[in-house]
Amino acid sequence: MIIAILSRADLQAYGACTAGMRLFDSIAAMQGDPRRITIEWTPLAQAWLSVGAGGNVTGFANWLRERGLVPEIPLDRAHLRGADLKGADLEGVNVAHADLRDACLDCATLSGANLSHANLYRAKLDRSDLQEANLVGADLREAKLREVGFGHAVLCGADMARADLPYACFLRARLDNASLRAVTARHADFAGARLLAVDFAHADLTGVDFSGADMRCANLEGADLMNANLSGAHLQSVVFSGANLRGANFDGAFRSRNDALIEGYETMVAIDADDTDVMLAPRPRPRVAESAARPNASSVGTGAMDPEILQQAP
Repeated sequence: MIIAILSRADLQAYGACTAGMRLFDSIAAMQGDPRRITIEWTPLAQAWLSVGAGGNVTGFANWLRERGLVPEIPLDRAHLRGADLKGADLEGVNVAHADLRDACLDCATLSGANLSHANLYRAKLDRSDLQEANLVGADLREAKLREVGFGHAVLCGADMARADLPYACFLRARLDNASLRAVTARHADFAGARLLAVDFAHADLTGVDFSGADMRCANLEGADLMNANLSGAHLQSVVFSGANLRGANFDGAFRSRNDALIEGYETMVAIDADDTDVMLAPRPRPRVAESAARPNASSVGTGAMDPEILQQAP
């Protein structure tokens, strides 16, 4: 265990801000000594003091570390289950394999952070910044992710099943082989994202923007894509069985007739003469003719991607 002793005089000498001094004074009042405080410098203490003082300045822990007043404590594999880190400034930190189950990270800054294989089961991250973060293999099942910024983040192999992520932004993010089964992602933005073999089965994707996304081998079985924008998306070998596509925009999405693998679906897909656009005509559960190019639906969205398609991916 590391014990850190901070004095009021040191903080004043280094020019601590008013909010930082208020934090010091509140801790000092609890400890009964207005001149100094004693802190057990644990991963939780470091993360807690990373909450921006006053909500608009660099986290206090970062300020203390930069001036050599406290040591750096590795947060990878840290036990932070249930921690209240709302508004924390954790930009660029390494919390790989950390236990953050049920933690509150609402409005936190985690841009560029390494959260690979972190356990964020049922964590709260509403309106957090995770741009360019590494979330490879992370467990985000049932997490609260409303309006989270995942722009350019890497979430390959992440498990986000049943997560709540309306209005989240995945602009140009990479989610190869990730599971988004049964997520609620109304009006989320996946424009230009790489979604190879992602499992969206039974997800609520109402009004989602998939424009220009690479969705080859994705599984959209039973998903609700009402009014979704799939214009210009790559849809080779995508499975839409039982999906709701009413009002969806497929302009320029299907490159060939074999891309339209919609079986037992309540809306008919008709590809026009130049094989580039689609029109949706309501019909009572028609069946598209069998195609030799149809993939095995059991392998879609489970990480078993067509090797040829994977080789073609940039």
